[in-house]
Amino acid sequence: MTITPDQYELSFDRPLERTLVHREAVAEVYVTDARALGDGSYLVGAQLPRRHFHYTDHHVAPDVPDHLLVLECCRQAATVVAHRWLGVPQDTSFLVTDWTSRVRAPETARDGHDRPGRLSIRITAREVVRRGEDVRSAVFDTELRLDGDPLGSGTVSAGYLAKPGYRSYRRLRRGSAPPLSAEMPTGRRGTPVPAALVNRSDPRNVVLVEGMWGTGTAEARLDVPPDHPVHYDHPLDHVPAMSLLEAASQAAVLAAGAGRAHPQGYAHSVRAVFAAFVELDEPTDVRAHVEPVLDTGRRDRSVTVRFDQRGEEVCSVTVGVTPLEA
Repeated sequence: MTITPDQYELSFDRPLERTLVHREAVAEVYVTDARALGDGSYLVGAQLPRRHFHYTDHHVAPDVPDHLLVLECCRQAATVVAHRWLGVPQDTSFLVTDWTSRVRAPETARDGHDRPGRLSIRITAREVVRRGEDVRSAVFDTELRLDGDPLGSGTVSAGYLAKPGYRSYRRLRRGSAPPLSAEMPTGRRGTPVPAALVNRSDPRNVVLVEGMWGTGTAEARLDVPPDHPVHYDHPLDHVPAMSLLEAASQAAVLAAGAGRAHPQGYAHSVRAVFAAFVELDEPTDVRAHVEPVLDTGRRDRSVTVRFDQRGEEVCSVTVGVTPLEA
């Protein structure tokens, strides 16, 4: 039997088990309920915090949620579906290969929110590839509503490896065992880009250092602090996809705002391809450039961001940026 979303209300009373979404800290769990609708579709609820030291740390706050917070909720929703209904074992590594997401562009700046947001995620699993009983990969389409109103949509593709296979794969590709984030030295690897130029207030949330920027371009070095409690909620042996999307968003805002009187912007869309693991012990160069537009009246800009390690592209992200006025 297929259930339509309006046949019941999702609960937003408490978070789901943290292990279901691969989080160590209960405070970083946002999904609160999940239901199967039938025909490969599911409905997941998430509560968005009014204040968060990372996700709501904006120099100029938009009137829509931080896109990276929305993406984290979608990641958690897909992880819940994979474990509860696709049969992916708990001790499995999730490898994101492609991610596309778009939320509505902000219209105005806004100082805070009067209550937590209720995010409803309708998620459809397709192209589920199995080898015997084991799920090897899947594609998840998401439709988003915030407090009942349409917010956006997206698609994320993921592969799955059991922990022993994952460790063997990583060692084979690197030629050695990768270090864990908890083993990496703390402290910045350079001077962070000024927080306001990437629409952050707290320098600890800036993940770009040694930056250079001019009209329509930006270059920097990736620096995700290994002791950051959101990016590395638990030890990892690579830079996670969420951190790369954050870095891409910051680089895009920096490039799109360079030379403007009001440089702050909001990354309302991403289209990312993750070609290889981004290693913790290798420097990563980040380069962004604003694509030319024919319509000079458009407010938003499309920015291409490239991540390179050892001279090879390991990740590329196209980011849509809308300027914000204080």
